[in-house]
Amino acid sequence: MGDHVRESSRGQAPLGLFLAVGLIVASWIGADALRDVRPSGQAIVVKGYAERTVTSDLATWSGNFSYRAASLAEAYQGLERDRAKVQAFLAARGLPQGAVILQPVMTETLQRVSEAGHMTNVVEGYVLRQQVRVESADVKLVEAVARAATDLIKDGVAFESWQPEYFVAHLDAFKLELLGEATRNARERAEMLAGNSGSKAGKLQSASQGVFQITPANSTMVDDYGTYDTSTIEKVVKAVVTVSYGID
Repeated sequence: MGDHVRESSRGQAPLGLFLAVGLIVASWIGADALRDVRPSGQAIVVKGYAERTVTSDLATWSGNFSYRAASLAEAYQGLERDRAKVQAFLAARGLPQGAVILQPVMTETLQRVSEAGHMTNVVEGYVLRQQVRVESADVKLVEAVARAATDLIKDGVAFESWQPEYFVAHLDAFKLELLGEATRNARERAEMLAGNSGSKAGKLQSASQGVFQITPANSTMVDDYGTYDTSTIEKVVKAVVTVSYGID
């Protein structure tokens, strides 16, 4: 019986060896086959970018003037005189009447404060205020008017000037063009990235438009909700799209 067991063992050894070798060969063939299979259902996601320098074509500027007097009638007369000076100032600088908007007069009653710091019912005077707003497509003219507003103070008008704001009214005219350029840029990026990995960018799978960023020239400011700079005449409009392509 011992001899029979030894003979059986000798017969099983080659079989086990053949099975082991077969598994190794099968594993090697399977791994090699996997290297030749291209990933399916995968995508490459890229951002496309485009920008354009634009010049503002609409400007606004505002300021307010005020007059203080002991009586309401005197305050109103003083405000009328100052309003005439403001209107003359704007007309002298070439602004047409239609570009100037005068807001309603605001009245503030000044009440005496007691020595203890409490407001009393005693009226000490009145302050009348009026806001003037300028809006024009001549952005350079509005800029010049805003700079010269200190002349009103020299003329005795209690005038407070605000910073002018500059807008791009024709922005919608080239938004689609910018989006097209950004999409083409995304395709170029996708082809470059896919090519470097030995693949090819396939069909468009999805695309989403980001917010437009309107910034001063040479600015890196970005906001998740978009930004709109109004402080400069020359601006840069930036468009970003996020695009997904299949991989072939």
